[in-house]
Amino acid sequence: MYFAPEVVKKVWAAARGLGLSKYFVERESDPLIDDHLYVNQHARIPTVDIIDYDARRGGFFPSWHTVGDTLDKIDKDTLGAVGRLVLAVVYQEK
Repeated sequence: MYFAPEVVKKVWAAARGLGLSKYFVERESDPLIDDHLYVNQHARIPTVDIIDYDARRGGFFPSWHTVGDTLDKIDKDTLGAVGRLVLAVVYQEK
């Protein structure tokens, strides 16, 4: 929400509309420093970081951003939900 609150609201509203609330839980967290930070700060392109982060679980999965961060760790249903959502948001733009 910190860098692009309107984009976050748009993405989560689209997720609700598509019935994807199971994957896109509406819960605020502390700002995260990740790849999108530099796009937001330096290029000034408002973006959101769609990642599986849960502070209650300890943050990211153990393999996140390691050599063990391979395709076999990605849930195909979650990836499909993200793909559907991104396409829906892009197609809603004018």
